[in-house]
Amino acid sequence: MKGCYDMICLECKENFSSGKELSNHLKSVHRIDGLTYTIVHMYGGTRPSCRSCGSDTRYTSFQFKKYCQSCSQIAMKEGGHRGGLAPAWNKGRTAGDDERIAKQSKRLVGKSNPFWGKQHDDFTRTKISMSKRLGCETLEARIIKRESEFTCLTPIEEYTSRQRQYLQFQCTVCNTIQEKTLQAFERGSLCEICHPNNSSQWQLEVENWLIDIGINVKRTDRTVISPKEIDIYLPDQCVGIECHGLYYHSDAKKDNNTKLHAQKAVLAEKSGIKLLQIFQDEWQAKPDIVKEMILHRMGQSKRQIGARKCKVVELDAKKQRLFFEASHLAGYSPARRAWGLQFDGEIVACLSIRIPRQKKWEQRFEISRFAILPSVSVPGALSKLTKYALEYAKNEGKLGIMTYVDRRVGAGTGYAKSGFVRYGETGPDYWYTDLTCRYDRFTFRARGGRSEADIAREAKCHKIWGAGSYIFTIDCNKSIEQR
Repeated sequence: MKGCYDMICLECKENFSSGKELSNHLKSVHRIDGLTYTIVHMYGGTRPSCRSCGSDTRYTSFQFKKYCQSCSQIAMKEGGHRGGLAPAWNKGRTAGDDERIAKQSKRLVGKSNPFWGKQHDDFTRTKISMSKRLGCETLEARIIKRESEFTCLTPIEEYTSRQRQYLQFQCTVCNTIQEKTLQAFERGSLCEICHPNNSSQWQLEVENWLIDIGINVKRTDRTVISPKEIDIYLPDQCVGIECHGLYYHSDAKKDNNTKLHAQKAVLAEKSGIKLLQIFQDEWQAKPDIVKEMILHRMGQSKRQIGARKCKVVELDAKKQRLFFEASHLAGYSPARRAWGLQFDGEIVACLSIRIPRQKKWEQRFEISRFAILPSVSVPGALSKLTKYALEYAKNEGKLGIMTYVDRRVGAGTGYAKSGFVRYGETGPDYWYTDLTCRYDRFTFRARGGRSEADIAREAKCHKIWGAGSYIFTIDCNKSIEQR
């Protein structure tokens, strides 16, 4: 059912006139997002893989692409029955070098153009306007299709325009009266109170997932870190979740507060709230990791394995990449050395170290990545792996280890319990975004006489701010008993 042309809900067999309408129906009635619905009902429960590299393919409007974003150029080169886009016949040609284009251009110049010198008069404008209006019976039928959600308060006889006139609708759930154009109403516009405008589709996906697993969810709470707001608050677990859209939290939105995320992190820590701030691309690219991070903060990890039961092994770059890509939001990062905890032949935790970028830390190694396998809790993992990292640092003549703890995802409680000391904090960090993905700022490093800002601007990317980091350190002479 590519593109969902039938517009039939396969959960309840109800018909819909648009994909947007079907999508809203799935969220409000069946509590399921379009992505999950598409996988279950149209792809046999298995998400398709890229034909070239085997990665997850891109999802758009009830269908999956044949290739992932990295391999999209392959689809562009294919054409016809093989899929993708066939190259346009006139690509790269002009009237100066192509006879067919030159002939067409010459034929439609000046008075030869059928629209030359013509414009609509008042009569034709009125006629066109009337032809775009719906008849009363058609209008009533379209309003009735959503009568379980809204009651139309504007009299039918006062209807004049599908796109320009705002009609009054009353929500059947909260009884709020709100104005919508008929076009927006038909496309599935939701209640502004039951589904606030600042709640994006992916934020609703997070909320619906939490509700489905039986968690008490409070939306847009302004009480626990007043005057700031938490997008999703779980009062029973004292956990907060911030859902940062790439547009509304970037410089593309001119009135963006660059310190907002840092301020919320500080307020949440003072209030005893375990706050997790996630970006839109993180949820879209690695939803399973985000879910496990939330579950871990609620104390609901599926398996618990003591670090004492695990064997410490060194991991090469290939094994590190496999583990961190599946377990860490930021994925793999090159490292000097890495140690993992192995239980029954499976790596359940890993810590890697590298040489710090800043010279002030040249007498220490920096923790590049630390992660635990999703759905697993390994008490004591950080402490045990830190022991091996400190021994290596000591043999290399280093004073100890340092690390940055991103305040978007935590306050470093685990590091403090493992013997690390909070040294200080950084200012808000930042990335660049094309409003689809985020990119490390070093991608746009100044070069060739052009500044970082110039290079980012040419790439049509905007700056997006983080919450900064806490800096933790631990010395090589820190004994295991002290930790």
